[in-house]
Amino acid sequence: MVNKVPRLLASDAEKTFLPKLKFLQSKGISSPDLAKLLSSFPNILLRSLDRQIIPFFNTYSNLIQSDEKTIKAIKWNPFLIGYDVNIIDAHLLPNMNILRDHGVPESNVIKMLHQFPRALLINPGGLKEVVEKVEETGLNPQIVKFIHAVSVLAGMSKSIRERKVDVYKKWGWSDKEIWECFRKYPSCFAVSEDRIMAIMDFLVNKMSFASSHVAKQPSILSRSFKKRIVPRGLFAQHLLSKGLIKDLKLSPLFDTTEERFLKSFVARHVTEAPELLERYNEILKNYNPSHILEYLVAPLFTNASPGYWQTESNVASPH
Repeated sequence: MVNKVPRLLASDAEKTFLPKLKFLQSKGISSPDLAKLLSSFPNILLRSLDRQIIPFFNTYSNLIQSDEKTIKAIKWNPFLIGYDVNIIDAHLLPNMNILRDHGVPESNVIKMLHQFPRALLINPGGLKEVVEKVEETGLNPQIVKFIHAVSVLAGMSKSIRERKVDVYKKWGWSDKEIWECFRKYPSCFAVSEDRIMAIMDFLVNKMSFASSHVAKQPSILSRSFKKRIVPRGLFAQHLLSKGLIKDLKLSPLFDTTEERFLKSFVARHVTEAPELLERYNEILKNYNPSHILEYLVAPLFTNASPGYWQTESNVASPH
């Protein structure tokens, strides 16, 4: 906190800090959560309790129709409590009306206020442009994914959005494919350009997946490159070289939980190749030294009945 806002040390703890701490605790924020909140955004302690914190909290709570949801919104977005109440009239209310005017149900407007408040605090002209862009992709304003898509695009400038489009085009994606991908999985635009390049390079150039296949399974782009994509990809290539699997599919490889992956790609073949577990563990340690595999693996190999891993029902599927 002091590193972020050194002048906290010059403030009167009893007069400046304590009333704010008591107010936030009175609203149901626990001491551990309060510690996280303040370490994330210590500027709260320098805001006026009577002119900023209380008016903003009460007005926001009235809009979202719940103190509890307001607390959750603040815990997820600590910057919220630092805003002046005037931001509500200037940005938040007009932006809520923009969503309503474009057919977003009231329940989803409230959900956005709860889960994606940052998008509602941008300039109304900017949000209107974003909402219209999301509508152009064909997403239905009636569904929750619409507000998620709006929040993703509202969190970046138009120039950054265009750079993301350019990165995908480098891999041969057409404009139609890019926006279909966004419509299916809006978070593909929340991924950094460097990460997109790294994942696409590995999948296309190292694992020989067609770029168009990744476009059809965009959720892969949100997976951890070092903790999931590289270790599982290298292990799958090992299975191919051993003749234990005949082909590779993106979703079973990268969209499944660790437990499902172990069942389908390690335990299933352990009778034929007992060294697989050691091999997978070795790959994991090289790319993710902190990963603890044993707690997942032990029950898979000790509780299974003979022939269990060979049953068709254990084929991995997307979670």
